[in-house]
Amino acid sequence: MPKLKIEDTILLLDTSRSMLRKDFKPNRLAIELQAAKSFIQTKLSIDMKDRISIITIGETPKKLIDFAFEEEKLKKQLRILELKRKIKKLNNDLLINGVNNWDTAYIQITKLIKSGIGFTAVFSASDIIAFGVKQAIEDNKLNIPDDISLVGYDDIPFASAISLTTVSQPTYEMGQNAMILLLNLIKGKIKTPQFVLLQPRLVIRNTCKKI
Repeated sequence: MPKLKIEDTILLLDTSRSMLRKDFKPNRLAIELQAAKSFIQTKLSIDMKDRISIITIGETPKKLIDFAFEEEKLKKQLRILELKRKIKKLNNDLLINGVNNWDTAYIQITKLIKSGIGFTAVFSASDIIAFGVKQAIEDNKLNIPDDISLVGYDDIPFASAISLTTVSQPTYEMGQNAMILLLNLIKGKIKTPQFVLLQPRLVIRNTCKKI
């Protein structure tokens, strides 16, 4: 670490989850980054040789840049943070929770399409949800898979009828392992919860675009 001088400044930026809360408008992290940018401009306009270091404090502290007096180099780190914020916000906008049936899937995907947020693929937590997603996409004059790829989960019998790409669960092995664990529990061979990892299988059909 370089020797500290009395003019050196450390910018501590809070990047914790609370800074990305949607109920705060404008975004708290965006305000913080704008304030940091203004501080850098003002301080270096007073003395171009004053050094600034930027450290983020989120889940774990991280040094973004060591002591520097180059304004563009410092601002670049702020732009990277801003880009990461926008990517995280976009990811949050594209994550739809609470969808557990055909109707809610249809409604939520229709809202997402009409919001103007661009997306090219949907992974559904079940095939039933995927059926609602498929209907919403088609009712909005979009094509599967050319415009939006779609993947389900479960591989129920009707999935093959609409040629849905999906994930097949190893149901036989799941039942077999459940019975073995139950018998061993009854016999007293196991006393604690057991973890069994089974391998699902991707069933490729015609709802995913080749890239």
